[in-house]
Amino acid sequence: MRFFDRFRTALRRYAPGVHEVGAPASEAAVGAAEAALGRLPEGYREFLLQWNGAFLFHDDYALFGVEGGHPELARLGRAGPGLWAIGAGPDRSLLLDERGRVVARDEQTDEAAIEGSDFERWLDATMAREAVLYDRDGEFREEAFDGGDVAAAAQRKRTQAALRIDADAPAWHVELAGLLLDGGEPEEAIDELERALALEPADAASGLLLGRLLGEAGRHVEASAALARAAELEPDPDEAAFAWASAARAAALAGQADAATLAARAVARQPDFVARQRAAAAHLLEEGDLAGASDRLALAAAVAPDDPAVRSEHSRLRARLSLAARTD
Repeated sequence: MRFFDRFRTALRRYAPGVHEVGAPASEAAVGAAEAALGRLPEGYREFLLQWNGAFLFHDDYALFGVEGGHPELARLGRAGPGLWAIGAGPDRSLLLDERGRVVARDEQTDEAAIEGSDFERWLDATMAREAVLYDRDGEFREEAFDGGDVAAAAQRKRTQAALRIDADAPAWHVELAGLLLDGGEPEEAIDELERALALEPADAASGLLLGRLLGEAGRHVEASAALARAAELEPDPDEAAFAWASAARAAALAGQADAATLAARAVARQPDFVARQRAAAAHLLEEGDLAGASDRLALAAAVAPDDPAVRSEHSRLRARLSLAARTD
């Protein structure tokens, strides 16, 4: 069986020094690592037997090896139950899970995203993504940048290049959804988020975004269902309460009977939810953000529809928004 043919072809396209790949690891060295770390997923094991670690695109990416590899490369290690630390990329660590998927963990937020359905496809997709930015001499392509930032067209081209190779990696669908949203294409963004969640249903953040977009599109029944699923998965009580309240609001707009049940779940996760939303609305009003304040009071009203203070504040604010719209 032949492995990594696309990677070999990509390596040959670049000038010497752009990539530095290690000599093959020995079976003994891989076996010793597995004795300490457990049996490696087959894709990375095969990679090590062909290249014992690598630096790609100068040192943008480092792929760890086992004993006997490049002295400046870290050694393969464990990153928690069922996870191997296999490398590092721009602002993130690269992990491999027991299913052989590549997981990228953001160094600042610690959020994780599945960037590869297996290691070989992740490697091919990464080479294709970075080829949008780097020419064959390893220099940045001027046309890919707008000032100091990656141009919007190049960002989309990178994401689409990854999806052509690995459409089963949820991260690229989420990334494309964000780009589509920035480009004023919310319906297309919804489609991409639905694809991402079909692949990784436990992604609460994507579920919350999907629910918000469905609500903005007037698809309130779907929005409520998406937000409720996200709330079930969200470990943070504040975020979960916000999601439950948002689900209750969407259910009420759709005329669904379960709006009160969803509202009760918001209060169960955060007993002072209504007071917090009123305080947040007051702060936003001080900042001049009428729309933001209205959204907060709408959530409070969804959770406490019979609270006279909330209803009064929400009504006054809606009147101010209506007046502001007419004077604009």
